[in-house]
Amino acid sequence: MSKNQSDSNETVRYSAYMTDILYDALNELMNQTNTRKNSLINLAVSKLLMEFGLISFDKEVIELEKKIKNTLPISVKKVSIGDNNKLNTIEKLRFKEDSKIRFGHYTTKKSYYNGKEHIPSGEEKLILRPLEVTEEDLLKLLDEALKQEVLSDSFKKQLKISMSNSE
Repeated sequence: MSKNQSDSNETVRYSAYMTDILYDALNELMNQTNTRKNSLINLAVSKLLMEFGLISFDKEVIELEKKIKNTLPISVKKVSIGDNNKLNTIEKLRFKEDSKIRFGHYTTKKSYYNGKEHIPSGEEKLILRPLEVTEEDLLKLLDEALKQEVLSDSFKKQLKISMSNSE
């Protein structure tokens, strides 16, 4: 292998690490803001181009920033079951105007690479796919969510009515 090929391979590997860091950070921001990746990337590129004086459309960027800030949950209440590597969750996301329930599947990142070394991490990473659990695990999740008031009393009442109607 020539020296150029070796250098090229190292660059590719290093770039892959940078891509992982950026990808993870972008996913985390996407989860926190409940905003699509393309919107976040458009905002970041717009801000960069504005800083270099290549474009100027402050109103559009400000409106996009407001939209992103309005989609941030005010609070998150969560219950989970699983082991140290994989967690299944029910989360109540509270926003300014309403609340939403999210069923989630997370993995726990053991470490991340900062460009120089692997650093231990206990961060949870949301896996963007449908939650698949056994009926037993779903019952455990629902039980915990009801006990810890992730699900409201009115939900509990409606659930009882639905269950009695289905018998």
